[in-house]
Amino acid sequence: MKQKLSLLFTLLTTVAISPLATAIDLSAIKKQGNLISEKLAHEYESQPITKRFAINHISHQYLMGYGQVFTVETNVDFLPILNSISSDSQHSHSNSELTQTKNHKPKPHEQKTLANLQLEQRNLAHHEFSLHKKIESMQKQSKTSNQESTMQKLDQNIRKSQSELDQLREKKQLIAIQIQNKKMANTMKQSSSTSTPSVSRQAIYQNMLKKTYELVCSDNLLSSLPENEQLTVIFKGLGDEEKDNYNDEVLVMNNNSIAKCQSQEITVTQLDTQVEKYQY
Repeated sequence: MKQKLSLLFTLLTTVAISPLATAIDLSAIKKQGNLISEKLAHEYESQPITKRFAINHISHQYLMGYGQVFTVETNVDFLPILNSISSDSQHSHSNSELTQTKNHKPKPHEQKTLANLQLEQRNLAHHEFSLHKKIESMQKQSKTSNQESTMQKLDQNIRKSQSELDQLREKKQLIAIQIQNKKMANTMKQSSSTSTPSVSRQAIYQNMLKKTYELVCSDNLLSSLPENEQLTVIFKGLGDEEKDNYNDEVLVMNNNSIAKCQSQEITVTQLDTQVEKYQY
């Protein structure tokens, strides 16, 4: 009986002490995770591949026995992004250029709207000219007429035509403003497309991947992580399109390989061959 109680006490003591001992390590790893998150965000936003690129959030978790996992969320969904093109496509470069060129041109319906407004403006100008000549002719007739009834009728027609001319000129002025606004909107769209060129999700991912390698190889970030564990970085929405959504790019690096890269036993290029990369 005493042996059983002694064994039970030992087990309870182990359970009670173990979380406390582990908490010290977890606290250091959590602090390490916060530091890595800040450094990753700084690296990714430094000299970005495209304007307006930004990191929305980087979260991190620790899975004991596996390692630290960082999830990177960007504003990629709000950037001018080219259509997804698989890396093995033989025409990826030409397709990208074609898509980018199309993005810079006004859309067909916008061109048609502008053309219709310009046509209406020309028709109104012709009508205005004809109506103005008609009024001048009636005014001359009214001055030379000797009959009171004829003069009254002409004056009545002149007032009616003048009212029509005034309305026509107001409409013509309104059309001119619409044309000016439409041209300005098209110019601003083209200027925006030129200043912020489209870029593919894959290009953004490759740029972030390169910066990840450079950071982990130049800075001893994983001092609190056991040697047999791993560093995983998940890039949200930077993979291929699948069912109206985008896969995540996942990068898994072994702590030992990272240490070798830091000590210059292997290069960044060699590190790339030793990591695991997949989409999920």
